[in-house]
Amino acid sequence: MNTIVGRFLILMLGGFLGVFALSVRQAQAIPADPCSMSGSNYVVTNGDSCTVDLTQSNVILVRLLLTNPVSGDSTIQLALESAPFGLTLLGIDRFGLNAPLLESSLPEDWRFCGGQGNISSFGTFSACAKEPGGDDLSPTFALTGDISSFAINDKGSHFVAHMRFGTNPDSSCSAFVGDTNVATNALGAGECLGASNNPPSPPQFIPTPEPSSFLLLGSGLIAFAASIKRKARQG
Repeated sequence: MNTIVGRFLILMLGGFLGVFALSVRQAQAIPADPCSMSGSNYVVTNGDSCTVDLTQSNVILVRLLLTNPVSGDSTIQLALESAPFGLTLLGIDRFGLNAPLLESSLPEDWRFCGGQGNISSFGTFSACAKEPGGDDLSPTFALTGDISSFAINDKGSHFVAHMRFGTNPDSSCSAFVGDTNVATNALGAGECLGASNNPPSPPQFIPTPEPSSFLLLGSGLIAFAASIKRKARQG
């Protein structure tokens, strides 16, 4: 009877951890390959790709992957690079840039936000898109045409993104980030204070767990349970 119960518990534990691991979104990873500059504009060589980091008070939060294919429309992918201690990314809900977006290829639930004037402290942008739900973790945008140069705006910015974070205990906050570092409304000084409302200094970062990490944990727990079972038999 004990043998049957033990095997059942081990199978249940393994199955639960396996399902949980599959439900976890895999962490986005965009290797850094900084874009070159031509004057004040970012430049992407035809048939190549490069990255731009968006920051808030020297904290890198979002990495952009700019891709200029040999033929077809250029694309931009956004992905979380790091999150301040105590904060969990809920989603990216706004993106502004100085290049035309392809309307027919906006990510699901995204739409144009029209003229927004000055976006936070990062200046005015020629194109802006938003996602009302604010739960898109890594949107990819298609641009109108083969675009290889991204212009600077009146505040020295090329790109801006707005993110929503969840904290513990349950609450939320939001912040803008851009490729021009600004200190206005800095993270930890008014916008996102983190779980304890007393952010660590310097900022600490929590990596997004990979599903394989949970599978490894599940394997370890199963092996541990089997070890306890063998000892119980010997006793």
